[in-house]
Amino acid sequence: MERLSWLLEIERDPFTLNDHYLSDKKKRWLDYYRLARRQTEHPTLMQLLTRAVGLSTSPGGTVPGAPSDYQMQSINNALAELKAAGIDCSAQDLPALLKPDQMDYALRIMAEVRAYYHGTSIRLVHFCQ
Repeated sequence: MERLSWLLEIERDPFTLNDHYLSDKKKRWLDYYRLARRQTEHPTLMQLLTRAVGLSTSPGGTVPGAPSDYQMQSINNALAELKAAGIDCSAQDLPALLKPDQMDYALRIMAEVRAYYHGTSIRLVHFCQ
């Protein structure tokens, strides 16, 4: 119990030496939160892209079913039109063309807190063993 109290005391001020690990986890959680928000705002488009290019709704999740030929042709047509306009992108880049989410700042905070929590919880488990 004394060791746990000590660990909680040193964790009072957020700090990490594993910036690369924190950055990686933050990016993963931010991508996850952004995708979840976009699926709420643009359900048809995001469902199509989820099945077409394998965007996952959860970190490490699976993607259901494949899109129809017509749906894939629609994606390819959109990409061809963008390329003709001088914008070279892939189907995975299409969600980035949507208008910015007004809650992006909050999503960034959520991702950073979740990433830091992940690293801290691992540290806690290792110290308490």
